Amino acid sequence: MADADKIPLAESAVPAANGVAAPQMTVDTTEALRKQARLIDLAPAGTIVRRLDGTITFWSQGAERLYGWPQEEAIGRRTHELLRTEFPESLESIVGILRREGTWTGELRHYTRQGKPLTVQSYWLAELNAQGEITELLECNSDITERKASEEALRESEERFRVLADNIPQLAWMTNADGWIFWYNRRWFDYTGTMPELMKGWGWQAVHHPDHVERVTERFKTSLVAGEPWEDTFPLRSNQGTYRWFLSRAFPIKDSSGKIARWFGTNTDITELRETRESLERAQAELKDRAEKLEETVAVRTAELRESNAELEAFCYSLSHDMRGPLRAILSFTDFVMEDGAAVMSATARDYLQRVSGAARRLDRLIQDVLAFSRVSRERVELGRVDLEKLLREIIQERLELQEPAAEVRIDGPLPSVRGHEASLTQCLTNLLGNAVKFVGRGVVPRVRIYSEATGDRVRLWVEDNGIGIEKAAQGKIFGLFERGQRSADYEGTGVGLAIVRKAAERMCGSAGVESEPGHGSRFWLELAPVE
Repeated sequence: MADADKIPLAESAVPAANGVAAPQMTVDTTEALRKQARLIDLAPAGTIVRRLDGTITFWSQGAERLYGWPQEEAIGRRTHELLRTEFPESLESIVGILRREGTWTGELRHYTRQGKPLTVQSYWLAELNAQGEITELLECNSDITERKASEEALRESEERFRVLADNIPQLAWMTNADGWIFWYNRRWFDYTGTMPELMKGWGWQAVHHPDHVERVTERFKTSLVAGEPWEDTFPLRSNQGTYRWFLSRAFPIKDSSGKIARWFGTNTDITELRETRESLERAQAELKDRAEKLEETVAVRTAELRESNAELEAFCYSLSHDMRGPLRAILSFTDFVMEDGAAVMSATARDYLQRVSGAARRLDRLIQDVLAFSRVSRERVELGRVDLEKLLREIIQERLELQEPAAEVRIDGPLPSVRGHEASLTQCLTNLLGNAVKFVGRGVVPRVRIYSEATGDRVRLWVEDNGIGIEKAAQGKIFGLFERGQRSADYEGTGVGLAIVRKAAERMCGSAGVESEPGHGSRFWLELAPVE
């Protein structure tokens, strides 16, 4: 081969078996390339000698191990078809580089005989003739599949971290071991409106409130020296120039030897929480103040109530003794006059005296009812088990107006026991039964039916009559004090009985009501808690 057919080889062109690049030299082209290929036949890399069209003329043992094709099957075939090569750029572009520079280095995608994909670091060295045309190529391929996979995994991990860090609600940052900040997430720059080059190192002090920055810096440096987690609360300036409060924390990240390699920190906006806490503290202080004033008011009102109760008791005593005494005298003397003077008294005089007697008796009943209402309202009530059916039968047995032939009163039992106060319940039932037999049409025999039903967790006792009924407009009022229905105007009564019923029911933690239609009777009900 003539001297013109000899070409220089770059110093780094062909790696030696020990990994050190061969020195620059000039050799007889084809034979020299093949000799060099034989020298690296046992190297881990796959070495191939081929023509420009890809026809393989040499296939090293390293190539056999790398691709799985034995030498006898590989030689003579075209390398890019055999390995299904995927290029990072066009083959024409790579050939152009080879013609200009004599070498090319890049990453290729190959496939083994079994179809397994490989990523290789490929080095091409061209043999050029005197006219500068490529006659043969030396290709050296090293498997970097695992390295590329690790790099891709690392890249994906870094990307996931970046996405996570940029989208958490906190401002986040990292420092090296001595506190020099080298990274912030996007939230930091969005909030502060600063640039990365201004925030590196200790640049963060520029967005701290001047009243707090010295304290914060000293505490942070103390934690760095101690190697302990750091926590503090302080205001940071926003991109609008306003300050918001942040709870800030930083934790040390250690390497495999236990030495602190870096710190990871966050700033959490607690402005609303801080304002809410301050509002709550103000509200608690105000509530405490009001509670103290309320206690004073309650104490005053309690004293006034005791005084009022004392006055009410005195008034009730006056009603019972001082007012009823004269009434009894009026009734007694009226009866004496009517008996002694019956023979000489005119009909008009007798009528007047009967009216006086009737009025006195009604006033006495009114006083007794008012006294009863007063007792129901103020007496202490202790609730216990009351047998409704037993109590009703005793009331009926004691009152002739509730017995035949005066009235027909039927108990549809069994009736349950309820939680109540026997004396108050007696008063309720006596009033309800008394009204049921009183407010009936003339000549009509009163018929009363008593029964019960469960309403959720309560017991409702019904007293159903065949009386004159109550107008719709009056049904909401008749439980008030001195209230009477229009249809009951012709019947004796004080307008206090149903007020006693409702008040007594409420004192027993119950309620009372009515369903009625004029001319078709009424259904009064009393609702109390049952006793298991």
